[in-house]
Amino acid sequence: MKSIPLIFLALLLGGGAARGTEEITARAVMSLDRLPIGQSFQLAVIVELPPPWHVNANPVTQTGLIPTTLTMTAPAGVALSQPVYPPGKLVKVSWADQPVGLYDGRVVILVQG
Repeated sequence: MKSIPLIFLALLLGGGAARGTEEITARAVMSLDRLPIGQSFQLAVIVELPPPWHVNANPVTQTGLIPTTLTMTAPAGVALSQPVYPPGKLVKVSWADQPVGLYDGRVVILVQG
């Protein structure tokens, strides 16, 4: 796999994040080094959420929460599928009666092209 810059990717992280001293990072990795016309590929966006950072999963587990969302603009001639989000970790939080789906650590969001 080849690592590519996030020039045409915008990662919008949902609300509910804890404040931390380390930065959240994201990078994209494509399954091909070169993209021939008509060739299918996979794109993985790898988000690193260092402790104590966390964000809401997608889909959210409770009404009113804002999901983590990956928004992309593909170059002309490239079609992308909707992102496939991993399941979140159910975590008991003080402000909710039921556990809430969250992402922390490494999160991989997949897109087919």
